[in-house]
Amino acid sequence: MKTDFGEQIEDRAIAFNGDSGERLHNVYSLLYNRCVYEATQLYGNPKNGAAMVFGRSGWISSQCYPTQWGGDPQADWGGLEASIRGGLSWGMSGGTCYATDIGGFYSREHYLSSQLLLRWTQTAIYSSHMRFHGLGPSEPWIFEQVEDGILECMKWRYRLLLYLEFCLEEARHLGLPVMRALPLVYHRDVIGRQFELEFLFGPCILVSPVTNPRDEVTFYIPDDSLYWYDWWTGERWRGGQILTRKYSWREYPLLMKEGTMLFLGPEVESTRAFENKETDWNARVQELHVFGLPRIAALPKYLAEHLQLEREESRVVLNNLPENISIMTHGPVKMDRKETRIVFERV
Repeated sequence: MKTDFGEQIEDRAIAFNGDSGERLHNVYSLLYNRCVYEATQLYGNPKNGAAMVFGRSGWISSQCYPTQWGGDPQADWGGLEASIRGGLSWGMSGGTCYATDIGGFYSREHYLSSQLLLRWTQTAIYSSHMRFHGLGPSEPWIFEQVEDGILECMKWRYRLLLYLEFCLEEARHLGLPVMRALPLVYHRDVIGRQFELEFLFGPCILVSPVTNPRDEVTFYIPDDSLYWYDWWTGERWRGGQILTRKYSWREYPLLMKEGTMLFLGPEVESTRAFENKETDWNARVQELHVFGLPRIAALPKYLAEHLQLEREESRVVLNNLPENISIMTHGPVKMDRKETRIVFERV
């Protein structure tokens, strides 16, 4: 249920308990969204009792009634940057789920360029939820120059669903947002604080969106105790570096943390493909990418329970993987595969 507005109440309004609008000014947003959330639980027949609102306003504890989006941004590069800052600020404030109007809300057709819509989409696929929305047209098929690029983004988003579920489990149990500002994760890294448009998507994927028409990005790789792997090129970089690079329209800084086991699902058109198969290990997992010696199985708990993991200093053994899964290693690690048993060793 979309709960638009909710941040406005007249100062002279009188609530049923006698409180004034002035007194209710901040808490009203919380009460507004809680009311709809609880009504949805009671009357909306949600799956497993898990209601959801799509709220614009919020206050302390609004994260208890997910989800939120950032309101009505301008359809320009500044609007994209502001939306990223807003999402990371919301995450630092205790909110876990955030989205933005892809392409911006206030726009005329000549303001929303194909390049901007593509770059906004590339950013949005790393948020908890997504939507294309605005006063002007923002449907991908209207922008023929980037339509295929946006389609690739959506396919990648669906392939990442298992990882997203993993992130949402952490949000539920640890209170960590899906989009994580660098200072939230690396508290003592003073350099990371300067890169306010860069973020971690969950614990394992580093994203630095392209937010200018020059296609150039200066980004920071945190944590000099480990390596990060470029998803597009396979390059391996040690943390603690600042890099400036120019990217094609379809690429942007996307780095995988050393030790990550990234499980990718199949390309599907919607989650209907998984109806009655949500916990089917073979239907949900298609590829496994291992970056360095594996440490983190980025899977939701109901699938992670299938795995048997044995760790040693320079050796990891995985048991019970699906037989037909494709496995790709990245970095100085070799793999010995025997049916559903895989041995990874550092080289």
